Amino acid sequence: MQNWIFGVLFLTVSLAVSGTVAQHRDQTLSAEELLTACSREDPEWIGFCHGYIQAVSDAFYEHESVGGRSGAFCPPPGTSRADLAGAFVRNGLRHLRENDDLTKAHAASVVYATFVTEFPCD
Repeated sequence: MQNWIFGVLFLTVSLAVSGTVAQHRDQTLSAEELLTACSREDPEWIGFCHGYIQAVSDAFYEHESVGGRSGAFCPPPGTSRADLAGAFVRNGLRHLRENDDLTKAHAASVVYATFVTEFPCD
């Protein structure tokens, strides 16, 4: 069930950003590339990973706040950037193994879908 929800969320977000991604594909980060960066032990890559994931979280939170919607994902109070990155690595790795199409997907779309499935709102 959770894989189905993840797939629907991923598809929805991907369609929403597809025009922008198509125009700037050479400037985007794939889910596979982000997962590789987040899996490295080098402090610079860890910082990059945490910063990227925090930026995605902030961007979608702001987008939903401005649009009058809220509640797509709700990390519990005290959730750190490391917790968000860990959720992406755990969930993202599983989904990338199950679906080869996600490897080239836009990283932000997969991070967002991960947040929605890992941190559902009540």
